[in-house]
Amino acid sequence: MELIHRFVTSNGIRMHVAEQGEGHPVIFCHGFPHTWFMWHRQLAAVAAAGYRAVAPDLRGYGRTDVPTDIEDYSNRAVIGDLLGLLDEMGAEQAVFVGLDFGAALVWELALRAPERVSGVIVLNNPFAPRPPRAPSQLWAKAAQRHFLHLDYFQKPGVADAELGGRTREFLARVYYSLSADYHYLDTWRFPAEGTGYLDVLPEAPLLPWRWLSIAEFDTLAQDFSTPASPAVSTGTACSIGTGNSPPNSPTPRSPFRRISSTATETRIWRASAGATRSQLCERTFPICAPSPRSRTRVTSCSWNAPTRSTL
Repeated sequence: MELIHRFVTSNGIRMHVAEQGEGHPVIFCHGFPHTWFMWHRQLAAVAAAGYRAVAPDLRGYGRTDVPTDIEDYSNRAVIGDLLGLLDEMGAEQAVFVGLDFGAALVWELALRAPERVSGVIVLNNPFAPRPPRAPSQLWAKAAQRHFLHLDYFQKPGVADAELGGRTREFLARVYYSLSADYHYLDTWRFPAEGTGYLDVLPEAPLLPWRWLSIAEFDTLAQDFSTPASPAVSTGTACSIGTGNSPPNSPTPRSPFRRISSTATETRIWRASAGATRSQLCERTFPICAPSPRSRTRVTSCSWNAPTRSTL
């Protein structure tokens, strides 16, 4: 069960995919600042259990194309990428695993295309109904009290200027701050005004850490430092191909441009909040009940153990 890498053309973009094993597909959707590599240990374990474990670089990340238009990062677009990947694999359904904004994406996918989803595993973000105001407004209000990274990334060019030349430092500090060795909400002790992301993050200890090796970190940092190919949207719902042709000529750019102006994170949270509570699941954590309209098996994982609610 060798880990293989390949490229597929889905929904007008060239997508990098890592996969291992055979059987019913299990597709892993990463968050920020991650790539497919965040799942490399799970791929081996799930493949050994008899499944086809698949981890794409979502659009804008890693070796997948980076569309330049903010509108190309809507939930409709990213869901189209995943459905196109399913079609390319010749699979009617898959279990989808989501972390961070990948979790919100998986909730939305199960809502929009339940016939293509055989199961949902959410690692940290429960489904949330539409808030009374746009999430960006709520983030801006919170940022009046303290630093909030969600609001920080709303301002075009800010992340590029601060983080673009300090990729490895930022990744090390944010990974450490999100680990069990630190309390991430301590970043809220800082005011938002005049404060950068690096100003609120702790200094990271020297690698290796007990859960991250130097080689693993180097792999992640390289994916965020290597210029990716810009993509031009074709407007096609799902344009599937072999994806074996060379990418477009790389265009140097900040590895953080993709999220510096309300692109991925904002769009996904807005879309995932676009349904009422009864349409998908009760806002209960860690247990989520599937919608009566869907035959999707929903699994929601707490920090300790998964719980399952099945129709």
